[in-house]
Amino acid sequence: MKKASILLFLLASIALTKKVTAQTDPNLQAILLVNDSLFTNKPLDSIISILPTGYISMKIRSGGHYHTAKFLRILYSNKVWIELYVEDFNFMNPVDSNRNWNLTLMRKENLDRVSVYQGTTCYRGCN
Repeated sequence: MKKASILLFLLASIALTKKVTAQTDPNLQAILLVNDSLFTNKPLDSIISILPTGYISMKIRSGGHYHTAKFLRILYSNKVWIELYVEDFNFMNPVDSNRNWNLTLMRKENLDRVSVYQGTTCYRGCN
């Protein structure tokens, strides 16, 4: 019984910490307010245009196969980032053995889904 109480307390603490962190980081808070379903099947640029400015980096990342592009990661301070996934590529060739993908063409691709993180905590689109 005592172990169950301690476990329950720890889980509640983790949940509270996650909520407090989301409320205190302005970039994370702004990203979580975005209704990404409004941007599904629209170019990545459409959602990028309403995201907070001042990101640290914007990089195309692989997924599954090392040489195949899968999503665009936008990194902010405090280890906050959003991943914009593409399922079907129409402008950019997603396969490149050098992993030298064209960011301009990637931004024209249509959004499939979104994931939002801060550090190791996933807030949206968690698998």
